[in-house]
Amino acid sequence: MSKKILLFSAVALLFLPEAVFSQDSKRNENHLAEGFAQGYNPNEYELVPEIIGEGVYQNRDGSRPVSLRDAKINYALNKLEGTPVAGKVSSGDGKNIETLPDNVKGYKNESNYPSQNNIASYKDMYPASRGRVIKKALDDMVFEVSFSYMIPYGEQKFSIISETSGRKISELTYPIKGGIFIVNGEVNLGPKISVGGRYGSSNFRSTTCSDEDWGFWAMHNGAPEYIDYQITEQKCESNMEFFDINLYYRLYKWNKEDINKDVRDFFEIDEVSLDVFAGYQEQSGTYRMKDPFTEYKRYVNGAWWQLDGLPLYAGLDSFYKIKYKGPRAGLRLEGALNKRLFSRLSFAYSWLETNARGWWNLRDYSFWQEGDGGYAINFNIEAFYRLNPNWFLGMAFVYTDYRQDEMKESGTQPGFDYTDADIVRDVNCRIYGPAFQVGFMW
Repeated sequence: MSKKILLFSAVALLFLPEAVFSQDSKRNENHLAEGFAQGYNPNEYELVPEIIGEGVYQNRDGSRPVSLRDAKINYALNKLEGTPVAGKVSSGDGKNIETLPDNVKGYKNESNYPSQNNIASYKDMYPASRGRVIKKALDDMVFEVSFSYMIPYGEQKFSIISETSGRKISELTYPIKGGIFIVNGEVNLGPKISVGGRYGSSNFRSTTCSDEDWGFWAMHNGAPEYIDYQITEQKCESNMEFFDINLYYRLYKWNKEDINKDVRDFFEIDEVSLDVFAGYQEQSGTYRMKDPFTEYKRYVNGAWWQLDGLPLYAGLDSFYKIKYKGPRAGLRLEGALNKRLFSRLSFAYSWLETNARGWWNLRDYSFWQEGDGGYAINFNIEAFYRLNPNWFLGMAFVYTDYRQDEMKESGTQPGFDYTDADIVRDVNCRIYGPAFQVGFMW
């Protein structure tokens, strides 16, 4: 288990932004100048200028220019260390006036001409080389890795039901107790896209599992109808692994200014975002039974009666293995209360197919099961406290419910011709509990 967690952690660390771009800086500079000289494809940028003169573009409100030509001008200004280029500028009344570097009106302080303070921003607005594009994309990325420890409760159940009567014939219950170690990772690939996943491995304690059987007997020769009930309790050793991987898309993001003041003041919310995601998940478990103790009861005439002659099944050492897998989709809501506190709420629905196999050693019976049309529900609520810009601590409540009905079974047993007639098999797993988390973000 520890080896798998270390491997998963190593894979997560591969996302570290350690990429090195070895392009020659002089070549990049020449490429930048050449690009501005030739002009970029306007379709690559959101250019919404108003032409008020030859050689200079400006927004209606006098804010910083956003046109391609302004980018060219400011690049030239930057190359000349702040000296404007002579040309023609509108005087505002429709007339053009000749300008020289020393008498460009508003060059230093007014907004009707690009100022030196805005020059640096245009290089980011209009990337000039592939290397710069890649570097800027890496700078915009956010990487997050965290480690969680969950204290789980719940059980794995395997039920056999009569298809004709709907009565439960047999049920195995494997309690889940102990701990689960979880590694989480996520990388933002842009302002709206991110990829994330998690891997979990159990550290369960030995528990006592139960094997219950019901026998329904109709009236015969005047005897009343009765039910035989047998329960076998035995030591159970369990382990579990799971993982999921998801692609997230940000639908909305509301900053403090976008949230209604009354709502913001009531919930003390600074920022809220809503993501949709789709992905894939698996969960597998192994359950081993040994050292049983069995008792019999009989239900007749409205009361349970203890039966004598308790059978002993010395030498029991059987196992049951199961795997749920399938695609998933869901929603994730994130909110920041302030610079320190933030939270996440996520819900996912999965479409499952399930495979299982087992061996009952006392009967020398091996079997295989499969089914589809199952589903799973995952619900997480998390709260975090940011220790500094990189490290954070968190707590969470996790709930998962896997349900697979109508499994089909095939099996082999010496001297026994197996048939699956009039039997429905359901395999359900429910896990819930608190989790504690420490994480790093950069």
